[in-house]
Amino acid sequence: MSALPPVEGHEAERAGLAAAAESGQLPHSILLHGPAGIGKQRVALWLGQLLLCQRFPTAAPCGDCQPCRLAGRLQHPDLHWFFPLPRPKGASDRLSEALEEARAAELEIRREQPLRPSLPIGLAGIYLAQVQSLIRRAAARPSMGRRKVFIIGDAELLVPQEASPEAANALLKLLEEPPADTTIIVTATDPDLLLPTIRSRLLPVRLRPLPVAEAARFLEQRAGVPAEHAGWAAQLAGGSIGRALGFLPQGDQPGPLAEIRQQGRALLEAAQARPGAAAVAAGHAE
Repeated sequence: MSALPPVEGHEAERAGLAAAAESGQLPHSILLHGPAGIGKQRVALWLGQLLLCQRFPTAAPCGDCQPCRLAGRLQHPDLHWFFPLPRPKGASDRLSEALEEARAAELEIRREQPLRPSLPIGLAGIYLAQVQSLIRRAAARPSMGRRKVFIIGDAELLVPQEASPEAANALLKLLEEPPADTTIIVTATDPDLLLPTIRSRLLPVRLRPLPVAEAARFLEQRAGVPAEHAGWAAQLAGGSIGRALGFLPQGDQPGPLAEIRQQGRALLEAAQARPGAAAVAAGHAE
């Protein structure tokens, strides 16, 4: 059974990527970009599954072969998914190992909870040690099939805390001369935050939010959300399924994005009601 929810929408972009792959014209390095929560990393995983499918070249992953099943469970040894992580505490002398352990733990959570809201990432980053691990894996031969696929999610968060371009520069070297059997798929909400030298080596593919009705239907059918909540959340999120999930109630508590929205509304109301210094004081009191 797949750990991933069905990929939703982006039909034209996926068809274009599949056609380029089938004709041998797909670049080794691709950038999927667009607003938060619209499915960029899910499309990246779909493309990785397609490239590893035993029936490739084809218009879509078959979903039935062993590579497709493993990719759908996030267990394919040649499909490597990297994403921002909090820096492990007290692990300076074994940072690479600690980050890999944290990535494995996060992948297990994503297998168990595939429909999770897209929330502000906070204090997390993609560190030099992770990029070095990626580079080592890229230099190795594929474990099962003919190629390796690397997905780097939220790549604009390459080493943000260290205020250093080390991780981005290490990645740049790989993008300049990727192994022939390797495809690298980078995702970013704001591609302008990537180094220009990295951006210039990636084929940009823009993904747009889904129509609100389509996002609401997905929430109803795939996440079991009541119709009235699904439509409300999809509308607030502007067609972003990941953000819509963040507006939905969590038990008897408001969703995390709904709570942030309520706090913002309270601050705005305070500013309108209390001009001048009183409004500033109200803001500091929140």
